[in-house]
Amino acid sequence: MRKTLFLMLFTATIGWQATAQCNYSIKLIDSWGDGWNGNTLDVLVNGVVVLDNITLYDPPGDEVSFSLAVNDGDEITAIYNETGSYAYENSFEVYDANNLLVGSGDDLNDITVPIVVTCPTCFAPSGLTVASLSSTTATISWSTGPYPSWNISWGLPGYTPGDGDVGTGTSATTSYQILGLTEDSNYDVYVQTDCSDEQSAWAGPLNVFTGYCTSVPDSNDRNGITNVQVGSLNYTGSDVTYLDFRNDGTADLAAGTSSNLQVTFDTGYTYNTHVWIDLNNNLVFEASELVFSGESTDVRPTTLNASFTMPADAPLGVHRMRIGTADMGQSTPNPCYNGSYGVTVDLNINVTAAPACLVPTALAVASVTDNAADVTWTAGDSETDWNISWGVFGYTPGTNDLGTAVVTTTPAYQITGLDDNTQYQFYVQADCGAEQSDWASPVSFTTACTPFGSFSENFDTTNVDEVPACWSTLKENSNNSFASIAVDLNPNAISSPNDFQFYNSGDENAEFYLVSPELTNLSNADHQLRFSYKGTGGVSLIIGTMSDPSNALTFSEVQAVTTTTTYDEYIVLFDQSYTDPYIVFKVVYSQIFKTVNLDDVSWELIPSCPKPTSLTATSITTTTADFSWTTGSSETAWNISWGTPGYSPSIDDIGTHTATTTSYQITGLDASTEYEFYVQASCDIADVSDWVGPLAFTTQSVNDNLCDALPLTIGATSAGDAYTNVGATVQPNEPNGTCWSGTSNPQTVWFSFVAPSSGNVTATTDIAGGTLNDTHIAIYEAPADCADLLTLGMEVGCDEDGGEIVGNGWTSVATMTGLTPGNTYYIQVDGYGSKSGTFGLEVHDDGYDGFVYEAGVWTPSDPSVDAGPTDDIFVVDGVTNFTSAMEVNNITVMSGATLNVEAVLTINGDITNDGNLVFVSTATGNGELAAVPGTSSITGNVTVERYMKAKRSYRMVSSAVTTSTSVHDNWQEGATSNTNNPNPGFGTHITGSTTDQMNGFDGTITGNPSMFTVNVGTQMFEAVTNTDVNTLTAGEPYLLFVRGDRSVDLTNDLAAGETVLRATGSLVTGTQTQNYATSNAG
Repeated sequence: MRKTLFLMLFTATIGWQATAQCNYSIKLIDSWGDGWNGNTLDVLVNGVVVLDNITLYDPPGDEVSFSLAVNDGDEITAIYNETGSYAYENSFEVYDANNLLVGSGDDLNDITVPIVVTCPTCFAPSGLTVASLSSTTATISWSTGPYPSWNISWGLPGYTPGDGDVGTGTSATTSYQILGLTEDSNYDVYVQTDCSDEQSAWAGPLNVFTGYCTSVPDSNDRNGITNVQVGSLNYTGSDVTYLDFRNDGTADLAAGTSSNLQVTFDTGYTYNTHVWIDLNNNLVFEASELVFSGESTDVRPTTLNASFTMPADAPLGVHRMRIGTADMGQSTPNPCYNGSYGVTVDLNINVTAAPACLVPTALAVASVTDNAADVTWTAGDSETDWNISWGVFGYTPGTNDLGTAVVTTTPAYQITGLDDNTQYQFYVQADCGAEQSDWASPVSFTTACTPFGSFSENFDTTNVDEVPACWSTLKENSNNSFASIAVDLNPNAISSPNDFQFYNSGDENAEFYLVSPELTNLSNADHQLRFSYKGTGGVSLIIGTMSDPSNALTFSEVQAVTTTTTYDEYIVLFDQSYTDPYIVFKVVYSQIFKTVNLDDVSWELIPSCPKPTSLTATSITTTTADFSWTTGSSETAWNISWGTPGYSPSIDDIGTHTATTTSYQITGLDASTEYEFYVQASCDIADVSDWVGPLAFTTQSVNDNLCDALPLTIGATSAGDAYTNVGATVQPNEPNGTCWSGTSNPQTVWFSFVAPSSGNVTATTDIAGGTLNDTHIAIYEAPADCADLLTLGMEVGCDEDGGEIVGNGWTSVATMTGLTPGNTYYIQVDGYGSKSGTFGLEVHDDGYDGFVYEAGVWTPSDPSVDAGPTDDIFVVDGVTNFTSAMEVNNITVMSGATLNVEAVLTINGDITNDGNLVFVSTATGNGELAAVPGTSSITGNVTVERYMKAKRSYRMVSSAVTTSTSVHDNWQEGATSNTNNPNPGFGTHITGSTTDQMNGFDGTITGNPSMFTVNVGTQMFEAVTNTDVNTLTAGEPYLLFVRGDRSVDLTNDLAAGETVLRATGSLVTGTQTQNYATSNAG
């Protein structure tokens, strides 16, 4: 596109009478660009409608101007008529005779205040245009009235005449040539009429650009243009969308002769290609200057012969050449293309005088075989002798030719002795006797491939995005630029690094063809096609033959192949004669965005003992694996081999076997171990097939299932490679941890541990030394049935990526609190995604969160000094005392440990007593439990003491606990006789029998009872009948005669001493109410 003209808003036609008459203009504008959609405007002059219901149509859609003849002093108004839709898009403007804006309106604003016309007496020029242009000059022309002189001003875009001018000038004619401009620069140009006694307004700006239009596409395909050859010069390209070779040498091209132009593409797509030469050097690539149009092939790489005949009348000298290319955007030649997927090339050429001996033209190649090609040309003039030269692509005649010849009379020659599948060029030179012409622009050709008798192709020596030599492809029902049939980098290929990929992108009904090299023996009926392939749903694979590799209609089906989502090997027998010379893989799509892969293709003789097929492994356990296969032919025996990965059958097997059925179970394998398996058909003693395999498999882990969870010892250390999830599977209904991500193919193993007394543990795989450095773990309560994971308990812990030691911190560290001591929990370990390998696992006791008494020491400090209402107390072992009043949260006394409370104890949580919790009573004070919150619980029996002074007397007493053991066991200290004092200072004698220990009583001479219950209803004391049977109930009153501890002599009526009564049982929590009957009178 030429970007050099400034278009005026209207074209004024002015009569140059002495009367003050002129033209104003009305411009209608639509912001959406689709016209006024039925709305109109009335323009009035002096109150009379002169432009009635004018409107803007689509096209042009965006704006249009109307001329209005007026006289000096006229008044202009305008009324908008909302007679259509989208009125908010509409606006209008009024311009005076000098094209200056003097008024405006829109759908909401008419022009009601009249615009008073002022016609100038000195009119500005109109019709400014660029008459001619070069890189340093511009000739400007205009039209105007009969005035003698004009002022011209130019400057950088946006300047104001008289302020920032680059230059000024005057002219007595309606044109002016500006000199001294800078190449590839923008300028604004203004022109003003000089009417002697006054000057008009400046007309302009007219934009002038002293360069060619820009053409820089925003993308290309793959490597774009890699080489351009013009005449005898080569220019090396790169992966960009614009190549500027103007400073890399100028090629000489003679007028009236064939000009060599070769463009090499590495895009993989056909590219429309157009070539322009600015022969008149006016900075515009005009349609008459288009010298070539053509299209490249989609082969990578491919060279397009864009040679052309230079016009005989082409001006001599240096000119700009532009090569514009694109895969779709250049279907119509556009030297200013800036769209997608294209490459533009600029360079300079020098047109030289036509030689006396003209260059031959119309070079052509025909009948190309694998070793020969027929070449022809047309004489440049009347010559009958020619020199020809040929060589590999890019060679220079006379320097590194592969061959030359002298041809007379007939302009034709057969080049022989060529190599197959090789790209060549040939040149022709006219021999006019006294002199020779320049070499005619070369023509490229590629020899055919020599037909194959067999081949093996793994695609690993072919560049990615290309097709192997001698193979070809076809696409049908496909025009998506992202669809591809080419070699692809695939680390999961059967033979890495490459395989062959078919990808249809958005072409749902695409049909893709991969055509083999030409074959010599498809008619022999003794070959087979062997290949590995994987596909997806929505894709079909058909193997067939083809007579013409460029014509899909010549395809004939041989066999459809059932594909799977993983690579499998297939064999298609060609055991009947075929007349076509090509084998074809045809991929048919029925869904979008599908990819299929092909690898390790072989064309080979059908073996006398065909290999078995469909080798599969099933029912893999920790020590066994079952295998099956399909017979290759009619064989009834097979050799079997297995070993570690990478082994060779019959050399370093772990085991072998001869099977007589198409299945076999290997036993005696190691758990979590990788193996490979091979099978070989045995058709005869001396005739066996090739080995089929390896089929890799991994035995299950020993702790693959929950029932086989490995028990872990709390605090035990683990090596980093102590465990493995190699070969692990997932049980039915097995959950994933709630924190897990990337669980595309879980391989889980199980462990168990018993929660310690603290209930606080950390499970970690963050241990160096293993191969599995990306794990996630989950911890669960025990199931009701380990074989049914629907009964698995609640998840109590989960972690992913909590590590800090190993690798990127992708190992797991799960911390749990509040576990139930002694309960069994289960740990589930998995690798992220489908990862497997060795790892370590440890479970650590995190201890107690509070004040702990253990081994005679309080940690972190003495709670009687530092503990507060929210702190927990743990007594693990030994004996410790609370000697002062304390308020804490929870108290836990472990089995075998003792906590003596000697003052008031206030708790805000719970008491858990598995040892001895004693509320001590002495002559100086009592251990007490303050009122507990209604939400608190007390677990375990508590011992409560009551001090008695050394005074022989009856006492009203009651127990603070409800015991499960007898009165004798508690207040009598479980003594065995009336003289037995098992715990001096504790207990007392309770009498009621003359026979010692009958019914639990301590025997006395009189047998008088010393312990009574209170019958409130009868207002009577009733003797307790049996201390061996009766238990104590918290709050129940007794009358008890206390003599002292059990060291008191029962025969001495005056003996007395101090003692402590104690009882062990459950504390009663909650509100307790006792009702007593009231005596009637007394």
